[in-house]
Amino acid sequence: MVALFAGGAVAIADDAASPPLNSHQRGNMRGALPYDRSYAQLSPEQKAVLRAEYDSVGPNDEPPYPKYGLSEVADAVARMPVRAPIDGEVVLTVRVDERGDAKSVSLYKTPDDRLSNVIAATLTRIKFKPGLCEGRPCAMDYVFRFHFKFSG
Repeated sequence: MVALFAGGAVAIADDAASPPLNSHQRGNMRGALPYDRSYAQLSPEQKAVLRAEYDSVGPNDEPPYPKYGLSEVADAVARMPVRAPIDGEVVLTVRVDERGDAKSVSLYKTPDDRLSNVIAATLTRIKFKPGLCEGRPCAMDYVFRFHFKFSG
């Protein structure tokens, strides 16, 4: 079984409306930020949860976010073979340029190297909504912080 939960400043929420991880489900993904929505589709409350990950984001600033949501990450994780239990938080940042392209990844915490490699590879391949600084596209880090629990 796999579960992906938002962690840290992104509060865990038991949102029964969240869809399953994928059709060959080994668990589910639930959290304050639904994985199947773009930034524009997030509620104001969900955008506030995302903004809370940043020390200084002005009123006219927006953090970068995966253009089509986190579903590609969820799908990649769901396809990953799990041989042993994994329980822990993955924290990484993706440097996103003003065009929405991922330029680099910095890993800060992981319970499993293979898991963080799958996540990092997926996040560097997808397109992002770029960050906005004073209403203009700018380079900014996207903060990825999720807790994973696999029962091998």
